[in-house]
Amino acid sequence: MLKHIMIDLEMNKIKKQYRDDKKLANELIEIGAVKIDDFNEVDRYQSYVMPDYGKMDSHIIKLTGITDEKLEGAPRFKDAMQDFEKWIGGGAVTFYSWSMADIRQFQTESAFKEYQSETLRKMEKNWIDFQEEYSRLLGIDKRIKLKQALQNPPYPIRSSSIGILC
Repeated sequence: MLKHIMIDLEMNKIKKQYRDDKKLANELIEIGAVKIDDFNEVDRYQSYVMPDYGKMDSHIIKLTGITDEKLEGAPRFKDAMQDFEKWIGGGAVTFYSWSMADIRQFQTESAFKEYQSETLRKMEKNWIDFQEEYSRLLGIDKRIKLKQALQNPPYPIRSSSIGILC
């Protein structure tokens, strides 16, 4: 049976003094997801992720409410990814996010931190940019921000299924 997983990541900016010549500009600080089967919410996933480079950026704290204190004791990237992959489970899965930023973060950070997995390859092959899909369904060329889509949807949206994305 095909599973659908809506993903929403939060990331922290890596300050220049920690980056030096590194190519990683952001690190995961939270993985959020909703598992959907036949348009019904089956399960939710949430995990903070301890960044390796520096403290939380003040702008990101204001935006997300995630502080250094909330991240204390959180798993590092590799452990968080392994836990998330266990939650995803096996079988056919389609992944969704609002834009391609989340899959790019998974790809970039995994490459930088030398993390490889079959689930990551499955994500790359089965990822849908819901922002692009939404615009296509409306027949428009313009990309719409998630907040706008939820404020003025062209059809009723069940908030429980996509609330994780807000």
